[in-house]
Amino acid sequence: MRCRAGPTSSRSTSAWTTRAARHLLPTDAELPARLSSLAWSRDLPAGRLVQRDDLVRTDRVAAAELPLVVAPGAAPTDLVRGDRVDVWTGPGPGDDTGLPARRVLGGVPVVSVGRGSGGGRTVVVDVGRRPLAPAVVAAVGAGHVTLVRVP
Repeated sequence: MRCRAGPTSSRSTSAWTTRAARHLLPTDAELPARLSSLAWSRDLPAGRLVQRDDLVRTDRVAAAELPLVVAPGAAPTDLVRGDRVDVWTGPGPGDDTGLPARRVLGGVPVVSVGRGSGGGRTVVVDVGRRPLAPAVVAAVGAGHVTLVRVP
């Protein structure tokens, strides 16, 4: 079965283009700060157009970062820098299920997503400037970590 695109009106295409362009950063636009004080807010694939919110001031970049080892299937597959996640720890597959899962961090931004060992991933989250409780570090180091994307 073939799918054919129907005719599009120039009015609907123009309206879409105008809305999309509002989010892009024109090459002649003034940056929100000096280039030396800006950082990428998320990982960008090569060749992607830069949007206004792709650059942030470095004073808004993570103060403390916590790396998390995440097993396959324990986080959204399309997780990227800038997403916010709740961090849960608890029993993993094959562990004692009598132990409850608990949320140890809420709404923390993802700083980076990398490949881990055994098909898992290493996800670094920004825990901000607040002191990190030893119980949180112990929980993510010893338990099965699950990440839930939140708005």
